[in-house]
Amino acid sequence: MAKSAISGNMPVLDPNIPAWNVAQNTMQIPFQRATFRKPNAVNALRPRHRLWRIVLFGFFAGLSIVLGYEVIRVVLLSNQHTVIPGRVYRSAQLSPTQLHELIEKEGIRTVVNLRGCCIPFDWYQSECRVTHERGVSHEDITLSANRLPPPLELRRLIEVMDRSEYPIVFHCRQGADRTSLAATMYMLLHTDAEYSVALKQCSPRYGHFPFLTTANMDLFFEMYEKWLVKSGLIHQPEHFRRWVLDEYRPDPAPALIELIDPEETLIAGEAGVVRIRVKNLSNSIWHLKNGSFTGVFVRYGITGPDGKHFGTQYAGRFEATVAPGASIEIPLALPLLTTPGNYRISVDLSDKHLSFTQLGSTLFECEIQVQKATRR
Repeated sequence: MAKSAISGNMPVLDPNIPAWNVAQNTMQIPFQRATFRKPNAVNALRPRHRLWRIVLFGFFAGLSIVLGYEVIRVVLLSNQHTVIPGRVYRSAQLSPTQLHELIEKEGIRTVVNLRGCCIPFDWYQSECRVTHERGVSHEDITLSANRLPPPLELRRLIEVMDRSEYPIVFHCRQGADRTSLAATMYMLLHTDAEYSVALKQCSPRYGHFPFLTTANMDLFFEMYEKWLVKSGLIHQPEHFRRWVLDEYRPDPAPALIELIDPEETLIAGEAGVVRIRVKNLSNSIWHLKNGSFTGVFVRYGITGPDGKHFGTQYAGRFEATVAPGASIEIPLALPLLTTPGNYRISVDLSDKHLSFTQLGSTLFECEIQVQKATRR
């Protein structure tokens, strides 16, 4: 075996010698010529694929950050937005500092609270203090995020929109449902915006999702759309105003209540019953339920000649159905009335604790006469 040129003790590799020479007990490593392959199409595209993956990852990461910030701003923060620049704004319930800043920044002249008058609550007192300090008008409208808006409150809201000093800001607790309703109504009443554009004020963009009871905000506008179709009209501000003021009657209201025997006289100290007739003027079937508050029932109060109130009483808690246009007679059991004189009875219907007067019905009131018992 030839000596290595580098070291005399190391063998020189010879391609003609087998890889394993048993006689010499020596391993020969075969020589292989290096080869180079042209990169195929797949290998050539790998850098591009990596680049696209990086770009897409960056895009979705950025989108997630933006959407996450919007969710936090809408759900956890003030949910402030501009409806009409320089004129109409919307928000959630603001802290005193946030309200001061909004009034200063946008020149707000009227704050419309859609949560109703809530004197015992700290948030309400703080808001009133801020508006008083800044010389800003404060209007209370009582709406619920969980049911159709009461017609009387909507009339009041339209009056506020018509007569208030601007700029104006609407707010409820989260700025999502009731505020979306009010902002959409403003767009429909006081702008020439297309109907579909106005409805965007009542959307997930502002935290409103039409799930469960909050879907009543959307149902309100669906009722308007059906009325337009039935009347052969297209949306115009004057049509929406007419519908809200004159046509809107959310089911299961309205109802007509009357006293069956207005001349009946009761005796002091004796059990008494007053009978009323109730007519279904709505488009829905009423379902009265036995011993529960899950269907339609009667709620009434009694005030004595001395001003004493006997508490809220209930009636109509039995199994019955009343079709649209039909009537039903309901007895009102009276507590023991011991003082002679005129008693006032106030009667309203409810559906799952929702008062019909809130939905547009008129509260029924009447007087009954209680006479002193005669000695025998």
